Amino acid sequence: MRRSRKTAALLSAATLVGTLVSTHSPVSGAAEATTYVVLADSAATVDGAIAAVEEAGGRVDRVNRAIGLVTASSSDTSFVAAVSANTDVAGVARDTPIGSTPADAAQRRDTVENEGRLDAAGGNGGNGSGDDGDGDEAAEPLAAFQWDMQMIGATPEGSYDEQPGRRDVLVGIIDTGIDGNHPDIAPNFNRDLSRNFTRDIELIDGDCADEPDQSCDDAADVDEDGHGTHVAGTVASPINGIGMAGVAPNVTLVNLRAGQDSGFFFLGPTVDALTYAGDNGIDVVNMSFFIDPWLYNCRNNSADSAAEQAEQATIIDATQRALDYARAHGVTLIAALGNEHQDLGAASKTDDISPDFPPGTERVRTVTNDCLDMPTEGNGVISVSAVGPSGKKSDFSNHGLEQNDVAAPGGFFRDFIGTPLNRRPENLILGPYPKAVALINE
Repeated sequence: MRRSRKTAALLSAATLVGTLVSTHSPVSGAAEATTYVVLADSAATVDGAIAAVEEAGGRVDRVNRAIGLVTASSSDTSFVAAVSANTDVAGVARDTPIGSTPADAAQRRDTVENEGRLDAAGGNGGNGSGDDGDGDEAAEPLAAFQWDMQMIGATPEGSYDEQPGRRDVLVGIIDTGIDGNHPDIAPNFNRDLSRNFTRDIELIDGDCADEPDQSCDDAADVDEDGHGTHVAGTVASPINGIGMAGVAPNVTLVNLRAGQDSGFFFLGPTVDALTYAGDNGIDVVNMSFFIDPWLYNCRNNSADSAAEQAEQATIIDATQRALDYARAHGVTLIAALGNEHQDLGAASKTDDISPDFPPGTERVRTVTNDCLDMPTEGNGVISVSAVGPSGKKSDFSNHGLEQNDVAAPGGFFRDFIGTPLNRRPENLILGPYPKAVALINE
């Protein structure tokens, strides 16, 4: 997580199995429109919510009918109030940043993601396909450095020999993308099912002309941040004589990109990824992020304005609807618990990074246990904390008696192994471990 946490909309609404429907209506007025997500009171009142957007002069960009979420654009400052007043609408929240960003805020990438990266050409001539699960697995070239896999018994003598996973098990990585051409990812990557629900935003992701593809529209096999590829490799890097192997090296990886290159995750792409997972047979999803702009979403925090409270309530409700939908369609939900070294079950705690949009507007506020880190604290989500090689809780990891379901390798600066190169200070790889375990036990 950006803790980092950190579309090319490649296909039309029909491709999303009827869940996402694109419509358009004129936007009155000005050039710089803000994008909002409008949560209908229920799935049955979506058309009423669409009408409310249009009556307020907004443009309907897309509709997620599975959970009743309308993504809309407007430059009218009265848009939120006008739409919120409609009885068919449960809430409205911003879905993209507004304002201007300092130049040094355009790239919020983590140096840990670039540590120890191998040149793709430096492989040793692997066979280009995952292991066939015949029990003859040999250690991968970098296996000696994988204290995490050794800790959980994901080794040739352990789970690889007993159950390395199955090809028909689909693993959805909701993150910054997956590099589907990476030699230690490609054999297990399903390009046909993969989707990108985002579009680069120059305000936070940097100039699109400077991108490797010189475009704001990334294909579904691209990860210009590296975080999602890292997570995918931890889950299911194949046994192929190249680099390392994941926890479940025979399962299939599906990119469900919801994160920006800069590590931000907005509500609309996140819920679209979750409903797509439900509609397309994904078995398990990993979520190593929180939904911006609020680290903790509070319905009734006196430190927040009425508009801010309404926005946070909308994030909670829309996310929970999407989680419920995915789970009802057979998706197991796993998320990292976070990197603030906080007890999420404490009666009160400090949030000093919200709201992180527009950049520079964050403030220190005290929040209660009623305030939720989404999607981690959503109902039905398996939340994962971090431990180091010694088994002690990682210095950065959140915890909480109510919230913490399981722990997984993450690193600890006081352990000899795990610092600095092998430490993952953002819970980057917490979710993938139990996720893969869930997969191979399907």
